[in-house]
Amino acid sequence: MRYLFLLIWIRFFNSIQGQSPSGTSNFRNYRLELFEEGKTYDAAKSVCEGRNAWLVEIKDEETQAAIRQLQTSALWIGLHYDSGWKWNNIEHSLKYTNWFAGNPQIVNSNKNNYCGSTRTSDGKWFNTDCQLRLRYVCQLDLTWTLYSNSNLALTIMSNPKKSFSEANISCITNGKSLVSINTDGLDSLLTTKLSQLGTMNYWTSGNDLKTEDSWKWGDGTTISKTDAHWLRWPGDKNEPNGGKDENCLLKHAVYNYKWADTKCTAKTGYICQKDVTSGNCGTDVCLNRGICTVSNTRYTCKCKDGFFGTKCEKGKF
Repeated sequence: MRYLFLLIWIRFFNSIQGQSPSGTSNFRNYRLELFEEGKTYDAAKSVCEGRNAWLVEIKDEETQAAIRQLQTSALWIGLHYDSGWKWNNIEHSLKYTNWFAGNPQIVNSNKNNYCGSTRTSDGKWFNTDCQLRLRYVCQLDLTWTLYSNSNLALTIMSNPKKSFSEANISCITNGKSLVSINTDGLDSLLTTKLSQLGTMNYWTSGNDLKTEDSWKWGDGTTISKTDAHWLRWPGDKNEPNGGKDENCLLKHAVYNYKWADTKCTAKTGYICQKDVTSGNCGTDVCLNRGICTVSNTRYTCKCKDGFFGTKCEKGKF
């Protein structure tokens, strides 16, 4: 019985992870991923959540326009009715709407029309039978993610570029620390996320500033000089190789985000980490315009008066 349960779980997991988008578009700090295989609303939602993403939230005209650039037919969006229309059952007050005339219709259990969709011709919204099989768009934050099923949240900062010490101060100011990459899984996740952003290097907490050639993460964990994640050059010039001139560890974009030592004064991107066991993911995630809380695999921003949007990026007026 236990074996049967495990087999069912593995098949379910692989069915979610094996999905591949047919089209993508980077918009603001998000990646929009179009999936052509029609699914019910709940099945589409599960695919997105399995990718550390969510069904797209259209909170302004610019997002609506970005979706229409990908759209080739009717799509599921993150709208769902639960004592009111909400984005992914989180945000109740909709600041922006694009309903087709006569919609949303009165929800009815016989019609099962609790789910929101958008049509191709003009992007207008309808509430639709949740069991219909429609295409859908997942929305993935390129700058924030949770590591696996842990309580470790990662924030990727690309702008403005900072030196190692400036990056460290910036993380600490927001109640975080530069990332300590203690597992292969964490390094793999970061490599995937950074590859989606472009070609910038990113600081980690690794350094040998205290004792030359004694590399440690910011949490005090020792970094082996023979770790396979270090960049390997032809011959015997393997990283770390900068001696006293290069004392800080970054993930190097040109070399598939392998580790390299470099001068700590170099200006580049950086990665902060935060334990979010308490549910608080830091005000910087919401652009210091709201309160950030973590639920399941994503964050939610409760915006201050005058702002709205997934990350409070939009003003009301």
